[in-house]
Amino acid sequence: MILSNPIKKFWFILILCLVWNVVFSQRHQKVVYDKEGIKIYNPPLESGFISYTAYLALPGKTVHQVRNVFQDYKAHTEWIYRCLESEKISETDGVVYLYQVSRSNWPFKNRDHILVIQILDDSNNKYRIRFKAEPTFLDYHNRHVRIDDFYGEWEVSQEESGVLVKMFTSFNPKVNFPKAFFRTLSKRVPLETLRKLKAKL
Repeated sequence: MILSNPIKKFWFILILCLVWNVVFSQRHQKVVYDKEGIKIYNPPLESGFISYTAYLALPGKTVHQVRNVFQDYKAHTEWIYRCLESEKISETDGVVYLYQVSRSNWPFKNRDHILVIQILDDSNNKYRIRFKAEPTFLDYHNRHVRIDDFYGEWEVSQEESGVLVKMFTSFNPKVNFPKAFFRTLSKRVPLETLRKLKAKL
Protein backbone atom coordinates (compact mmCIF):
# COMPACT_ATOMS: atom_id res chain seq x y z
CA MET A 1 0.00 0.00 0.00
CA ILE A 2 1.39 3.41 -0.99
CA LEU A 3 0.61 6.19 1.45
CA SER A 4 -0.56 9.51 0.10
CA ASN A 5 1.56 12.59 0.76
CA PRO A 6 -0.84 14.05 3.40
CA ILE A 7 -0.80 10.77 5.34
CA LYS A 8 2.99 10.53 5.09
CA LYS A 9 3.24 14.09 6.33
CA PHE A 10 0.89 13.33 9.24
CA TRP A 11 2.92 10.31 10.38
CA PHE A 12 6.20 12.19 9.99
CA ILE A 13 4.94 15.04 12.18
CA LEU A 14 3.54 12.60 14.76
CA ILE A 15 6.84 10.68 15.04
CA LEU A 16 8.80 13.93 15.20
CA CYS A 17 6.59 15.17 18.06
CA LEU A 18 7.04 11.92 20.01
CA VAL A 19 10.82 12.02 19.61
CA TRP A 20 10.90 15.69 20.60
CA ASN A 21 8.86 15.00 23.74
CA VAL A 22 11.30 12.29 24.86
CA VAL A 23 14.38 14.42 24.15
CA PHE A 24 12.84 17.50 25.76
CA SER A 25 11.85 15.65 28.95
CA GLN A 26 15.32 14.12 29.34
CA ARG A 27 17.20 17.36 28.72
CA HIS A 28 15.05 19.38 31.07
CA GLN A 29 15.40 17.06 34.06
CA LYS A 30 18.10 18.48 36.33
CA VAL A 31 20.11 16.12 38.56
CA VAL A 32 20.00 17.63 42.07
CA TYR A 33 21.39 14.68 44.07
CA ASP A 34 23.53 11.67 43.19
CA LYS A 35 24.96 9.89 46.27
CA GLU A 36 24.27 6.90 48.55
CA GLY A 37 22.69 4.96 45.69
CA ILE A 38 20.07 7.72 45.38
CA LYS A 39 19.63 9.87 42.28
CA ILE A 40 17.08 12.71 42.17
CA TYR A 41 15.94 14.68 39.13
CA ASN A 42 13.86 17.85 39.23
CA PRO A 43 11.90 19.03 36.18
CA PRO A 44 11.16 22.70 35.51
CA LEU A 45 8.78 23.41 38.37
CA GLU A 46 5.13 24.01 37.67
CA SER A 47 3.83 26.90 39.75
CA GLY A 48 2.81 25.74 43.24
CA PHE A 49 3.88 22.11 42.74
CA ILE A 50 6.51 19.86 44.30
CA SER A 51 7.72 17.47 41.57
CA TYR A 52 10.53 14.96 41.23
CA THR A 53 11.78 11.74 39.71
CA ALA A 54 14.09 9.67 41.91
CA TYR A 55 15.95 6.37 41.85
CA LEU A 56 17.21 4.16 44.66
CA ALA A 57 19.58 1.22 44.15
CA LEU A 58 19.23 -1.55 46.72
CA PRO A 59 21.97 -4.18 46.26
CA GLY A 60 21.08 -7.63 47.56
CA LYS A 61 17.38 -6.83 48.01
CA THR A 62 14.34 -8.33 46.27
CA VAL A 63 11.16 -6.92 44.79
CA HIS A 64 9.24 -8.94 47.38
CA GLN A 65 11.00 -7.17 50.28
CA VAL A 66 10.29 -3.68 48.93
CA ARG A 67 6.69 -4.55 48.07
CA ASN A 68 6.09 -5.80 51.63
CA VAL A 69 7.34 -2.51 53.07
CA PHE A 70 5.18 -0.47 50.73
CA GLN A 71 2.05 -2.53 51.36
CA ASP A 72 2.42 -2.12 55.13
CA TYR A 73 0.39 1.08 54.79
CA LYS A 74 0.13 1.85 58.49
CA ALA A 75 3.93 1.87 58.74
CA HIS A 76 4.26 4.57 56.06
CA THR A 77 4.65 6.93 59.01
CA GLU A 78 8.08 5.37 59.59
CA TRP A 79 9.62 6.28 56.22
CA ILE A 80 7.49 8.60 54.07
CA TYR A 81 8.42 12.27 54.47
CA ARG A 82 6.48 13.91 57.33
CA CYS A 83 3.75 11.26 57.28
CA LEU A 84 1.86 11.44 60.59
CA GLU A 85 -1.01 9.07 59.87
CA SER A 86 -1.62 6.39 57.26
CA GLU A 87 -4.73 4.20 57.10
CA LYS A 88 -6.01 1.87 54.40
CA ILE A 89 -9.67 2.69 53.82
CA SER A 90 -10.51 -0.14 51.45
CA GLU A 91 -9.05 -2.54 48.88
CA THR A 92 -10.91 -4.11 45.96
CA ASP A 93 -9.55 -5.86 42.86
CA GLY A 94 -6.05 -4.47 43.25
CA VAL A 95 -7.21 -0.91 43.95
CA VAL A 96 -6.37 0.54 47.37
CA TYR A 97 -7.86 3.68 48.94
CA LEU A 98 -5.39 5.19 51.39
CA TYR A 99 -5.85 8.12 53.79
CA GLN A 100 -2.77 9.98 54.98
CA VAL A 101 -1.94 13.07 57.02
CA SER A 102 1.32 14.98 56.58
CA ARG A 103 2.83 17.31 59.16
CA SER A 104 3.19 21.02 58.41
CA ASN A 105 5.16 23.56 60.40
CA TRP A 106 3.26 25.90 62.69
CA PRO A 107 1.23 28.05 62.05
CA PHE A 108 0.11 26.08 58.99
CA LYS A 109 -2.42 23.27 59.19
CA ASN A 110 -1.40 19.69 58.53
CA ARG A 111 -2.20 18.41 55.04
CA ASP A 112 -4.30 15.33 54.34
CA HIS A 113 -5.04 13.41 51.17
CA ILE A 114 -6.84 10.33 49.93
CA LEU A 115 -4.88 8.31 47.39
CA VAL A 116 -6.26 5.76 44.96
CA ILE A 117 -3.46 3.25 44.41
CA GLN A 118 -3.69 1.01 41.35
CA ILE A 119 -1.38 -2.00 41.07
CA LEU A 120 -0.16 -2.18 37.46
CA ASP A 121 2.35 -5.01 37.80
CA ASP A 122 2.96 -7.44 40.65
CA SER A 123 5.43 -10.26 39.95
CA ASN A 124 8.71 -11.62 41.27
CA ASN A 125 10.65 -9.29 38.96
CA LYS A 126 8.57 -6.13 39.01
CA TYR A 127 6.15 -4.23 41.22
CA ARG A 128 4.59 -1.11 39.72
CA ILE A 129 1.85 1.13 41.06
CA ARG A 130 0.17 4.37 40.04
CA PHE A 131 -1.60 6.66 42.47
CA LYS A 132 -3.65 9.84 42.34
CA ALA A 133 -5.67 11.98 44.71
CA GLU A 134 -9.38 11.34 45.22
CA PRO A 135 -10.14 14.36 47.46
CA THR A 136 -13.92 13.88 47.79
CA PHE A 137 -13.83 10.21 48.81
CA LEU A 138 -13.95 11.22 52.50
CA ASP A 139 -15.40 14.27 54.22
CA TYR A 140 -13.10 17.22 54.76
CA HIS A 141 -11.62 17.91 58.22
CA ASN A 142 -11.52 21.55 59.30
CA ARG A 143 -8.26 20.92 61.14
CA HIS A 144 -6.50 19.83 57.91
CA VAL A 145 -5.98 21.22 54.42
CA ARG A 146 -7.00 18.65 51.79
CA ILE A 147 -4.54 18.11 48.94
CA ASP A 148 -6.49 17.85 45.68
CA ASP A 149 -3.69 17.51 43.13
CA PHE A 150 -1.46 14.51 43.77
CA TYR A 151 -0.14 12.07 41.18
CA GLY A 152 2.69 9.58 41.07
CA GLU A 153 4.14 6.22 40.11
CA TRP A 154 6.48 3.77 41.81
CA GLU A 155 8.30 1.00 40.01
CA VAL A 156 10.45 -1.65 41.70
CA SER A 157 12.41 -3.86 39.30
CA GLN A 158 14.76 -6.77 39.90
CA GLU A 159 18.27 -6.26 38.53
CA GLU A 160 21.30 -8.59 38.59
CA SER A 161 22.79 -7.07 41.73
CA GLY A 162 19.57 -6.26 43.56
CA VAL A 163 16.61 -3.94 43.18
CA LEU A 164 16.10 -0.58 41.50
CA VAL A 165 13.32 1.64 42.84
CA LYS A 166 12.03 4.43 40.62
CA MET A 167 9.55 7.00 41.89
CA PHE A 168 7.82 9.93 40.23
CA THR A 169 5.60 12.30 42.20
CA SER A 170 3.95 15.66 41.64
CA PHE A 171 1.61 17.41 44.08
CA ASN A 172 0.35 20.82 45.12
CA PRO A 173 0.73 21.40 48.90
CA LYS A 174 -1.48 24.50 48.73
CA VAL A 175 0.97 27.05 50.08
CA ASN A 176 1.83 30.44 48.66
CA PHE A 177 5.61 30.45 48.99
CA PRO A 178 8.49 31.59 46.75
CA LYS A 179 9.71 29.22 44.04
CA ALA A 180 12.84 28.42 46.07
CA PHE A 181 10.64 26.67 48.66
CA PHE A 182 9.22 24.25 46.07
CA ARG A 183 12.68 23.68 44.59
CA THR A 184 14.09 22.79 48.02
CA LEU A 185 11.26 20.38 48.87
CA SER A 186 11.42 18.77 45.42
CA LYS A 187 14.82 17.51 46.54
CA ARG A 188 14.22 17.02 50.28
CA VAL A 189 10.99 15.00 50.07
CA PRO A 190 12.36 12.15 47.90
CA LEU A 191 15.78 12.24 49.58
CA GLU A 192 14.48 11.79 53.13
CA THR A 193 11.87 9.26 52.00
CA LEU A 194 14.36 7.08 50.13
CA ARG A 195 16.97 7.31 52.89
CA LYS A 196 14.43 6.03 55.41
CA LEU A 197 13.20 3.34 53.02
CA LYS A 198 16.78 2.18 52.51
CA ALA A 199 17.40 2.07 56.27
CA LYS A 200 14.16 0.15 56.84
CA LEU A 201 15.27 -2.55 54.42
